[in-house]
Amino acid sequence: PNGDIVQKKWVSYCVDTNYLHCSNCMAYGEHKKYGEIETKFISGYELDIKKNKCLYRDIMIHENSVYHNNSTNTAVRFKLNKDIQSVLNRDVMAKRAQEVEIRRQILKRLIDIVLIIGKQGIPYRGKHEAAHSLTDNSLNHGNFLELVKL
Repeated sequence: PNGDIVQKKWVSYCVDTNYLHCSNCMAYGEHKKYGEIETKFISGYELDIKKNKCLYRDIMIHENSVYHNNSTNTAVRFKLNKDIQSVLNRDVMAKRAQEVEIRRQILKRLIDIVLIIGKQGIPYRGKHEAAHSLTDNSLNHGNFLELVKL
């Protein structure tokens, strides 16, 4: 309003519709449920002097909104980790960490079984330890395998 030129990197303009949009809110904002109030800069702010006489005020209101600030913070965080490898790698690493944790729990259980059998001084093996007979619950597969099956 005072003649200064201020660049707003989040503002994008559509030539076809003559609308302004907030690219940060459109790309990184939380999705609104049907019926929730949506800022004009997501659906499109029409650049028509007769309809919207307070462009600067509306831009300031949008720019200071919690929704816009959250979207901009998300955009900045994304741009800091913008290489696609790190984004994809994060998901792969999270899945791998989950698998490692599951395997650790299995290994801990097996170690606990070995320790308890050793502490009790009982034999590990049984007469019917073949893999094809593990589904037959009437057979005694030995102390170790019976505890693992629990």
